[in-house]
Amino acid sequence: MHFFVVDSDSREPDGITSTSIQAIWLQSQLAASTSAWNIVYLHHAPYFSGEHGSNTALQWLFAAWGADA
Repeated sequence: MHFFVVDSDSREPDGITSTSIQAIWLQSQLAASTSAWNIVYLHHAPYFSGEHGSNTALQWLFAAWGADA
């Protein structure tokens, strides 16, 4: 099992979109992973029905990149 942590704070200097430096890093690391399970987690939810709502900037292609959860 491999855990990947993403900085989801909007003040992240390298950005939080799917084309940001950290997103490109995540995509390459997921592609190179040989783990049975690849888990990506963030502090802010890309999809949320609560008072803060969803963050569309964080709705990356996690599954297509190789994340299991």
